[in-house]
Amino acid sequence: MTFQQLNERLRQELLRRIERGTLSGKLISCKTGYGQPHISNFLRGKRRLSLDALDRLLNILQMSVEDLLPSRAEAAAHPPADPKQQSEKETKLTPKPGKGSGIEPVPLVTQLVALEEQVFEPAQILGSYPVPAQMLANLRTYCRPSRRSWQRFAAIRLRSAQIEGMEPLLLPGAMVVVDRHYTSLQSYDPLRPSLYAVRCAQQLMIRLLTHEGSLLILRPYQAAHPVSTIELLIQQSPSDYIVGRVVLSVNPI
Repeated sequence: MTFQQLNERLRQELLRRIERGTLSGKLISCKTGYGQPHISNFLRGKRRLSLDALDRLLNILQMSVEDLLPSRAEAAAHPPADPKQQSEKETKLTPKPGKGSGIEPVPLVTQLVALEEQVFEPAQILGSYPVPAQMLANLRTYCRPSRRSWQRFAAIRLRSAQIEGMEPLLLPGAMVVVDRHYTSLQSYDPLRPSLYAVRCAQQLMIRLLTHEGSLLILRPYQAAHPVSTIELLIQQSPSDYIVGRVVLSVNPI
């Protein structure tokens, strides 16, 4: 694989994730330290990246060069083209990002990082949790425009204190994936109540939420367990306390 082809495959991967909402040009600029015009020109195929820039992007994506190499089946189906013809094609065509196939690694972070950080730094990422990319690509968003600059998905491992009253729906040690671009109480699915990650006394809790008057009510799954409330101040809304909607939960065996 040539350096030019490596640039192009990385560009397509970035476009694919931007289309899904797991990444944005602004996030890439923030995490790499390169200006947004520089990143924008790369995403539009108007310039290439240096080796240093490629290393930074691969680190952000938690990928290696090997991950960008074509599979054997792909290589057999698309043999190398004449360099001159390939160059002409690349100047005339802009490849469309994929439609969400394969697996998307969602960053695993602590509850504090999920609560506070707009963009996850590499040192804050404890690992990743594999999620079907098609599932993430199909999710709708509902948040303030300012929230769209936040890194969208976060995986969090839950402790007992975070899920009191939620058993057996959630168990200690469960993993949840939170969509931080859905911070509204607007019903996502009228047939099923949504679970939310919510800020409560500087810690993250998983609860069913309702809003009555000036109170945000945090409801447990167990009817016998007491509810908690957050009093909203003037000009505050539930979205000020909602970290995101739980889109996936996996209990330990």
